[in-house]
Amino acid sequence: MNFSKFETQIYLFLAESMGSEETLCAYEFEGGFRAGYFQVGDERDPIDLVFSFPKNDIDCYLMATDGDPYELCKEMSGLQEYNESTAHLCSTHTVKTNSQYMEKAGWVAYLITTPAVLTSDLPNSADITGEIVRFHLAIPLCKEGYEIKLTNDNDTLMEYFEKTRRDIVAFGARA
Repeated sequence: MNFSKFETQIYLFLAESMGSEETLCAYEFEGGFRAGYFQVGDERDPIDLVFSFPKNDIDCYLMATDGDPYELCKEMSGLQEYNESTAHLCSTHTVKTNSQYMEKAGWVAYLITTPAVLTSDLPNSADITGEIVRFHLAIPLCKEGYEIKLTNDNDTLMEYFEKTRRDIVAFGARA
């Protein structure tokens, strides 16, 4: 797969920010939307940073996970497509998923939030080849977490994460 200078620079920026020298693996999905991943954890505890490539937009969706990177690339690509063609997704928004892979793992939706929830190494935005790209962290939500967010607010959901010690990286760690 050939990458534009813009796409290459997004990957290089994210890899440098996360202190990773791992190779990018990427896929192109329906509509030409792309997503990729690279390993950020060490071999004893491998974690992947999965992210979308903006197509006609400046938003980039990402997640750190130990889940199936191909399936999650599809998900990040889907969030990118939704953002670019249906409705803008930014911090504190939730969006349902209809993925069988996600459903099997017990997840029903995503919370869109700032990268700082994951790590201070990733900024909210960065200049990538003259374009200010906005980064958004996607955290999978189980039905209970989704209901808490819809019934209350983002702060209540974050308090619930803290109280239950919700791991936002472990794919099987439902909250």
